[in-house]
Amino acid sequence: LSPGKLGHKPSLLNFVRLASLPVFPELTPQNFPSLFSRDQPFVVLFGGRGEELDNVGQIAASGELPVIFCQMNVFSPDSLGAELLQFYVPNAGLPALVMVKHKTGGVFEYPYPDDLSKE
Repeated sequence: LSPGKLGHKPSLLNFVRLASLPVFPELTPQNFPSLFSRDQPFVVLFGGRGEELDNVGQIAASGELPVIFCQMNVFSPDSLGAELLQFYVPNAGLPALVMVKHKTGGVFEYPYPDDLSKE
């Protein structure tokens, strides 16, 4: 943001809101609008645990890719993760790493779920 834009109240509020979002958050109905407003593809880790969360979290923290990394729980009965994964990739195994390009409607699954825990 340029110094001139920081003085504009809506721009400043938007900057603070976006800057305060975690690097690798759980995707929820509450934070979806803020993440979606960044206008970037989502890379969603469905059902990740332990090492998968660490590895994808490190990639997200690097900031090298122009995407929004997030995670979704598929094990909790009140989570939308299992339903969304079934919608995006009906026969996906777990963990599943899926890129969603909202602008084009494209959905791409990382092809080797077993490799998520490998260096």
